[in-house]
Amino acid sequence: MPKYRILVVIIIFLGHSFAFGQDYPRVLFADSVLPGNYGYSLVSYSGFSWVENVKGKIPLTDTLSFTPRNALSLKYTSSIRGMWESAIYFPENRNYKLHEHDEVLSFRIYLMAGFDLQALPKIAVLQGDSCTEKITIQNSYTGRLLLGEWLHVRIPIRHFVGLDHQGSVSGIVFYQGGATGLEVVNHMLIDQIE
Repeated sequence: MPKYRILVVIIIFLGHSFAFGQDYPRVLFADSVLPGNYGYSLVSYSGFSWVENVKGKIPLTDTLSFTPRNALSLKYTSSIRGMWESAIYFPENRNYKLHEHDEVLSFRIYLMAGFDLQALPKIAVLQGDSCTEKITIQNSYTGRLLLGEWLHVRIPIRHFVGLDHQGSVSGIVFYQGGATGLEVVNHMLIDQIE
C-alpha cells in the first residue's frame, strides 16, 4: 500500500509541475542566474550613439529589479549621427509559438532619474531572421510615464506591423528612439518580459 501512495504523490507532483511549466515558455526574461551580463542578448551601436555592454551583451543590475535577483540595465546615448540596438532572445534557441490574435507583449521598465522621455527606445518583435516594424514605447502602452518607479508596458501583439501570427517569436529588439545630445546618457531597467 505505501508504494501506491508514493506513486500517487509523484504523479500529482509531476502533474502540478507540468501545469505550471506550461506558462514558462511565454517568459522571455525574468532574471538571470549568472551575474554580469545576460547571455541571451546582443548589443550593437554605431556612429556617435552608444550602449553600455559587457562583452557585447546587456548588463544586469542586482540593486533594483521588479522580480527577485536582477534586471536588465539599458544605458545609452542616442545621437542623430548614430544608431544602437539591443536584442533579447529566448534562451537556448527556444521560441514562443503565438496562439491567439489578441496576445500582448508585456514587460516592466524603470526610468532612472534624469531620463529624457524623447529618447524612449523603439521596440520590434523578432521571428527567426525577420523583424516586425518598430513601435515607440509611449503613454498609450504604459499609462503616465513617470521616472523612478516600475511601469507596466503592455503592447497588443497585433500592433506590430509585419508580424506573422502563425509563426513563432524568437525575441525582441530595442532600437534607438529620439536623438538627444551626446552629453545625455539615458538609463532604464527592464524586467519580466513576457
